Amino acid sequence: DHVAQWKKDHATDQPAAPAAPGVITLDGKPIETGGKMNLIVKPYSPETLKTLSKHKSESVGTGDSSPDSKKVADGLETGLKLAVAVPKDFNPLKPMNVFIVITAVNSEAERAGGNIPKFSMYGQSCVENGWVCLAIDSNDGVPVSFATYDEAFALIEKSWAGFSGSRFAAGGFSGGSKGCWGPIAWLVKTKRNAVGVFMGGCNEDF
Repeated sequence: DHVAQWKKDHATDQPAAPAAPGVITLDGKPIETGGKMNLIVKPYSPETLKTLSKHKSESVGTGDSSPDSKKVADGLETGLKLAVAVPKDFNPLKPMNVFIVITAVNSEAERAGGNIPKFSMYGQSCVENGWVCLAIDSNDGVPVSFATYDEAFALIEKSWAGFSGSRFAAGGFSGGSKGCWGPIAWLVKTKRNAVGVFMGGCNEDF
């Protein structure tokens, strides 16, 4: 009786049905290979929400170094948005090369738009050269905290066993080329293999 009742109470916690053979999934969703942008949207975990709440109302940088790229952490970030494209022969069990897209943030509109709108500038070139392309945002635009990156990487590592052993690069154009050093510092701090940056149209000596 206890087991029967437990199963009823936890029906929504049952694991998703296994994917068909050969189907690549991320967070239980099928991923199309060959350069297509796949979008994952989900609420933050309680741990990430707790981390963000500690910094509410702090002024934080969101990428570019210009004064109007600052944002006050206002508690509107409640979920993760993740865009990813993978090569045709992608194997999630093996370490991979991963490029992280960073956008310029020179205005509130650019901050609210996030990194994902710039994904198309890099996705096809990445996959044609055997790289995974990745863009990480919150539901409110460019993340105000690397807690969002923690959440995104934990999600991917849970689905793709080879991800944690991958080689990572980050980059963008103009403000994105300057802003890419934040994610690179985060990669180094979290003991991941950061191997390089792409700095297109960089107008400062970084």
